[in-house]
Amino acid sequence: MTLIKIFMSGGVFVFCRNCGAKVEKNFCRNCGTPVSAKAREINRNLNNASVNNMPVNNPQFNNQVPDYNANQNYSPYNQVPQIAMRPKKKRKPVVAVIVAVIAVLAIGFAVFGKLFGTGLFMSMASPEKYYQSIEKKNLATLTAHTANIAKFTGKGGSNTKLSLSLTEDGKSLMNSMNTDWLNTMSLDINSEKDETSSYSAAVFNINDTKIIALETLAGIAGDEMLLKLPDFSPTFIKLPANSNFMDFVGSQTPDMDSLSKVLDRYGEVVIENLNKVEKSKETVTVGSTTTEYDKLVVTIDSEISHNIAKAIASQARDDRNLENLIRSSAASKGEDADAAYADFLAGLDEAESIDETAENTVLATMTLYVDKKGEVCGRHFVTANAPDTAQYYLTAWKGNNFETEAKLISDDSILNITGSGSRSGNKISGDFTLQEGDIIVSTVKVDGFDKDAAKAGKVHGSFTFTPSKDYIDESGSNPLMAGFSYKIDVASESGKLDSTVLIFNDAANMATLKISSNTQKGGGIPTVSDGEKVDYETWFNSVGMETVTEQLTNALRSAGMPEEYLN
Repeated sequence: MTLIKIFMSGGVFVFCRNCGAKVEKNFCRNCGTPVSAKAREINRNLNNASVNNMPVNNPQFNNQVPDYNANQNYSPYNQVPQIAMRPKKKRKPVVAVIVAVIAVLAIGFAVFGKLFGTGLFMSMASPEKYYQSIEKKNLATLTAHTANIAKFTGKGGSNTKLSLSLTEDGKSLMNSMNTDWLNTMSLDINSEKDETSSYSAAVFNINDTKIIALETLAGIAGDEMLLKLPDFSPTFIKLPANSNFMDFVGSQTPDMDSLSKVLDRYGEVVIENLNKVEKSKETVTVGSTTTEYDKLVVTIDSEISHNIAKAIASQARDDRNLENLIRSSAASKGEDADAAYADFLAGLDEAESIDETAENTVLATMTLYVDKKGEVCGRHFVTANAPDTAQYYLTAWKGNNFETEAKLISDDSILNITGSGSRSGNKISGDFTLQEGDIIVSTVKVDGFDKDAAKAGKVHGSFTFTPSKDYIDESGSNPLMAGFSYKIDVASESGKLDSTVLIFNDAANMATLKISSNTQKGGGIPTVSDGEKVDYETWFNSVGMETVTEQLTNALRSAGMPEEYLN
């Protein structure tokens, strides 16, 4: 085990390089890493040495921490970290990619790390090691969540069931229709996905009666979409590229399985190269709550970006997970997947031919606010090309109560989040407001969010979303949404999700939507020959519209739909 030797007036202590904790026995009590016999012998010999003869002022034996001037009463609403700007140079594509990756990590840590915590750390370590230890804990939490999501969206099979039931109040809301007969609607979906395509077989039911079954087969690159109605014909309908149904069913998301593996593989490479860190103390204020934190300022410059790029380049070209992630991310945005991957490879070529004598420039800074337990309570990320626009979150604690604020930036909007709450044991509860400009988007009430479960990539808790009428009017959303709220109770395990959504209108329960999903090994993705594919006009001509109408009418009649709606 690699050792850090810190000389103090009382002797010499050995600290675990894995987590930074002081080691006094044969193993680290904090993380369990064993201490070699040679390391224990070194420790004993050093402690027997004369303390008076130790080179106390020798930098080899001392962690030099700069003396920084902290800004008392900091608030991100009125200040952003200052960046020493240098003359702009042409930025190579890979540099932009690396900064984007660091930004994704920062945002991911913000989303998943804000309430989850990071455990205990030795703040007496060097600023770089202190920061990297914290970030590696956050990385483990982030990859645990992406791995869990990947089990539902990545390669493999899953079964999902959605069931909607109406209450009497819900039925009465549709007073212009006779809905006494309508009790439940459900959708059962079996899905399969591999490297090239995704397949789904679904059955739609009303009052436990099958109305229609359908199958879809889509290319991952979005280049083909097939629809099959097995109750009418064994052939697949080729959907046109501009089909609304294709946009809905065939829309792609980035490959979460690849994302989880890429984060796990390269996350530590990124973190270990973020080695320009300054540490100080700072008092921060959120609302009426004031807290003192350790402040860690991480500088991301072109030198660091190039080092990360070169460290990744040696294995990135042959990394199929990284290639899948780049291609699927491009496809999800409607971009050319081949061109996106070619640009990435070109960036790697440039990374390996970097001129080491080129002037170093600051690209971004990231600031962390860490409490005495080692939990990250704030994170601030700002790029050099937009120094007046920063993404951040910051939480100030007083005992078990907290106040929080955050700003998240997308391509065309800025979302501000404010709120307050409390913790009881490992459970977090609070009330939050989401706002765009002067318009409140929604309020969110959180009850019993489990921090310990979240560290393992699981989500347990209750979340109530109430959209604002002003936002509904401004965004052009369905006006029927006004006055509604949605309470979501979630219990997400590894490869399993159970969720209940209660739909309210003016505090009255209108309906309940239950969602259950499990990963499972399915029957595989069918192979479809060109002879089994037809255009939709040919399909309807061969099957007959009358046949489709008659069969659907009989199914709805069996489900209890009144004749007044069937004729």
